[in-house]
Amino acid sequence: MTYVIHGTTGAQGAPVVAALAAAGKTVTALTRNPDAVVHGAQRVLAAGYTSAADLTDAYRGAEGVFIHLPVAPEEDRQTYAHNILTAVREARPDRVVFSTSGFPIDPAIGGAAATLAAGLSDSGVSHAVIAPELYLENLLMPHVIGSVRERGVLPYPIRADFPVSWTSHLDIADAVVALLDRTDVTGVVSVGQYPAITGPDLAEAFGTRLGREVVFDQITAEEFRTSVTPLIGASAAADIAGAYQAMSAMPGRSIAPETSARKLLGVTPGPQASGWPTSASDHNRCQLPPSSPRLGRPPYSTGGLPSLQLLSTARARTASTARTPAGRSTPPAPRLCELPHVSHQLPLYVGRSPA
Repeated sequence: MTYVIHGTTGAQGAPVVAALAAAGKTVTALTRNPDAVVHGAQRVLAAGYTSAADLTDAYRGAEGVFIHLPVAPEEDRQTYAHNILTAVREARPDRVVFSTSGFPIDPAIGGAAATLAAGLSDSGVSHAVIAPELYLENLLMPHVIGSVRERGVLPYPIRADFPVSWTSHLDIADAVVALLDRTDVTGVVSVGQYPAITGPDLAEAFGTRLGREVVFDQITAEEFRTSVTPLIGASAAADIAGAYQAMSAMPGRSIAPETSARKLLGVTPGPQASGWPTSASDHNRCQLPPSSPRLGRPPYSTGGLPSLQLLSTARARTASTARTPAGRSTPPAPRLCELPHVSHQLPLYVGRSPA
């Protein structure tokens, strides 16, 4: 029996492979490149989302399958979702875990992720859906981290008062591994820090990390589209910009504690309080591929990202100064163990929308 993992040369799949390998599991890595080397996988199989037949062969006999949809034009993503569902229904693996990558799965909103989630629900195959909000690794995009370092400005297309339950790809990997084993947990499992934090909270943490003042700058969805187009193409960038534009009307993107990985699985974001790998296993899980197949460039160092301790400090300061209309203090800052960690060597990842 094996675990079949999609996107194994990317930022979501690679940590899952490493975590499964560390747990002694047998892994089949799916990739578009038949010559790819995937550390921790016993088998590398060239199988793309474009062929339902190839996916069916890959899924057949699997103990578990981890799925997430890549950034692509929505028409292509719908095709991928239908091919995956065809393969799941035909091959009937023991368990499927699907990461929404931040896409909505509300049928009223629609989209490929919603199609896939609904199809899995109707498939009769044991499954769970992981629902992250936004990824800390997005802050490593050149126009974001470059601005922080060069100008002391953290630009991002969300409102200053928009709270987000940020998460890390390593947190997602922890939840995936748990859900592949915990077949008693079904439905949606949210992953991310709680309570959520705002853009100014992040900027303050960056400033503490870098030893300089950093301010948050709310940029427009159009400005963000222009910045990411050279990285992911015009069509995908337009889709992402549209998602951020729609997000501007939302009150925030906070996880629901009652459906969190901590509540349902006992999985707490981050391996340890400082936010940096300290053990050999933590370090190994951070060794992702030296380049992104899409971008063809080296990974960006996370040395400029704030640690959990700094995020906690920023959140604590916000909580200590803010007051409700009734004059009561806001809830206390989250404990360090409730905040997501950031690894040392995660490559630039823009493979999702919202990012």
